[in-house]
This record gives sequence, structure tokens and C-alpha cells, in this order.
Amino acid sequence: MRRRAFVAALLASSILLASCSALDTGSSRRRNRDRDRDDDDGNRTSFTRPVPETSAETVPMPSETRAPAETTETTAVSTAQDAEVSPEVYASYLEVLEANEDEIRAYDWMGMETAAPDSERLIAYSDTPCALVDLTGDGLEELLIMSTTTGYNADLHVYTYNSDTGSCEPIMELQGFDVLAGGGGRFLIAQLTDGYLLIYKGEGDEDWTDVYAVFGFLDTSTYLGGRLECDTHLDDGQSSYVYEYTLNGDTIDEDTFEESKSTMIDYIGTVIMYNFVSDPDMVSALSDMTPIAMSYDDMHSYLEGLS
Repeated sequence: MRRRAFVAALLASSILLASCSALDTGSSRRRNRDRDRDDDDGNRTSFTRPVPETSAETVPMPSETRAPAETTETTAVSTAQDAEVSPEVYASYLEVLEANEDEIRAYDWMGMETAAPDSERLIAYSDTPCALVDLTGDGLEELLIMSTTTGYNADLHVYTYNSDTGSCEPIMELQGFDVLAGGGGRFLIAQLTDGYLLIYKGEGDEDWTDVYAVFGFLDTSTYLGGRLECDTHLDDGQSSYVYEYTLNGDTIDEDTFEESKSTMIDYIGTVIMYNFVSDPDMVSALSDMTPIAMSYDDMHSYLEGLS
């Protein structure tokens, strides 16, 4: 089946990452391409859809440092609520949160797309740059935060608790993840039904690039499971747009791109956080799901209660 073939191809190209720079799409030369937008539903105020059922085609979290090429088994992803988690874990996360308070609070443009009217937003502007989600499938939630030291360029950080060292350690960092310059940036961070992390990033000014990347986590190792990209730019005559599509670096056609994108969206089980989404397929699929991200104050109170 083509869907299984896509998932296998997407996850077979696992690459161990040192800095997770594979999601960088550039920041100075892209502009959003013209798209039809699904604005008919005026009630898209949050994401509240339950996690979809998994099937035999779903790829589980791997147990090796490379994702399997194909599998028919499924693996249930535990949550911290199902496991006994030491208060020291959350105390460690609280220390990280407090150490980055100024930088987290400085990220104050989340969801603020100045060029988009309210009718084209999924939710109203919100400041929720912190989240807890189990990415490694071990029952222990990881801490995600967005922060900035520049006021126009925000970074995504993912931390986990290393029981061997008894400390909180960074396992992923995407610098310049959200930008407030040029055409701006759009992103969505979600977890697929079997634990993989899906990150959508759209960025541009004169031209525009959309990237859909799947990441996996094994203890403190992070790998890129697959990358789907559409690069949009004006032709040499500056008269019409040209669309270039790739999957894991290989050129594909538009139909394959759209099918691959739809497959990724279908596998979303949890929306973690996002700033703005305009793609009609993503809007339609996620319009009734609630992001789990919190404000700094809410996360601080939550971690204090668990420490």
C-alpha cells in the first residue's frame, strides 16, 4: 500500500543529529505562496480531538538508534501519569524553567501573524511557549520551551531527565525556529500516534519554504526520521511561482508531496504548540484538537506542584 510505503521511506532515513539543524529553511528570501484557505468554520478556537486509533500500518517507536524500514506491530506510548515519576525530575525541570524565565517571557509574539486577519486563525493569539510530553516512550515527559534572546528570533529547546546523571539535559535545539522578520514564520509541533515528533515550519519573504520533519528520540539521542519539503519561488521571468518538492532530499511530484503531507497529518495524535497555521488540510484535520502547551506561569505552578 502506498501509505505504508511512504511511512517506511520516511522513517528509513534516520540520521543521528548533533545540533538538529536539518530543519533550518533560511530566513531572508521567502514569501508565502498563494493558497486557498478553509475559512468556513468560524468556531476553530481550539484543538480538542481525541487521539486517533492506531492501525497495523502505524510505525512504533524504535528500540534501536535507527528507525525500522517497515513494521506491522504497534507500541503504546506511556505517559507520565501512568508511571511513578520521582519529584526530583520535575524539580530539575523547574530549575531549567526558572533559569530561562526572562528568555521565555521575551518570546511574546507567538501566534501574532500581523498579515493574517482573525478569520484565518485557528485560535486567538496566545502566549503558551512551554509543554510537557513523553517523546521517548518511557513514561517520563520531556520539557519543551520556546525562548528568545533577540526579540525577533526564537529557539525551540527540548530537555529530558537523565536518570544516570540525575540531571536535566538538552536533547534537541532548533535555533531561529520562529522569526518575527520579513514574511514571518509559521510552525506547528505535534506528536504522532506512536511517539514521533512532527514539526512543521513555514518561513519566507520573497520566496517561501514549507518543511515537515519527523524526529525520534532514544534516551538522550535525537535522530531525523524524515523530511518533506516544498520550496516556492518566482521563475526567472518573475511572472509565476515555481514549486519544488522533495522527500528526504529526493525530488518528488506534487501528488506525492500532497499524499505524504496528508499521511503525516493523519498520524497526529497530540498537538503540542503552534503559532499560526494556514494550510487548509492541516486546519481541517486539527481544528478540533486542543494544544497541550502552557504559559510560563501555568507551567511553573504545575511543576511546583509535582516537585
